[in-house]
Amino acid sequence: MLIISYGMPKSASTFTFQLLCDVAKKDSDQKAIRQNLPAHLKDPYLVSLDLLDELESNIPPHAHYVVKTHVAFDEQIAKLIKEKRIKAICQYRNVLDVLVSMLDSGKNERRKPPEIQREPFKSIYKANDAIPLVVQFVESTKPWIAAAREYGFPCFSFIQITRNTETSLLRMCDYLGIECDVSEIIAKYIQNPGLIGEINRGIPGRGARELQIDKDHHIRRLSDEFRQFVDQTLNQ
Repeated sequence: MLIISYGMPKSASTFTFQLLCDVAKKDSDQKAIRQNLPAHLKDPYLVSLDLLDELESNIPPHAHYVVKTHVAFDEQIAKLIKEKRIKAICQYRNVLDVLVSMLDSGKNERRKPPEIQREPFKSIYKANDAIPLVVQFVESTKPWIAAAREYGFPCFSFIQITRNTETSLLRMCDYLGIECDVSEIIAKYIQNPGLIGEINRGIPGRGARELQIDKDHHIRRLSDEFRQFVDQTLNQ
């Protein structure tokens, strides 16, 4: 079965994808599955959903294969979930913390050799450079959160993934129906933190403390609205 891991950018989505792969590979060799896919389906990062049906049909029966995406939830994904052909999880993060993490990413990207610097990160120098992107992230994430409630798949916050990793892993195992020793998975990252992908400073609350943005700025209002949306959708 295909497992889609959606992450709001800068929500520990890469680490969540890694954890989900660690769980899935307890009963399904992720590398072997990927190697046997057609060349145009080998990339586990989906930048669009155009090939989703074809990818799903190429996963061996009874196997679990994990892919990652930042693409918004749509009717195609809903249809495949309802037909029990795929499973999904999603992640989100405080909006202001996403914004400050984008600023970190801009600095980090510009430290790389110019030929490997990535857009849009290398062009982010100040908050206003990142705000339009963060607004897009919120709009893409809200349908996933709503779908998590409707279809009953796990939806994790940044804090749950990075601070309550054991509990998050147990939820993943239970959701996929896979027995695994989560302490063994966690130990790997404790022993070698460099394995954790795409996490910068990862300190909750930095956005509210460090960003020099007016109190009535629209991104602050959006942050409050998004927090209320998450609470109303997932916690009521």
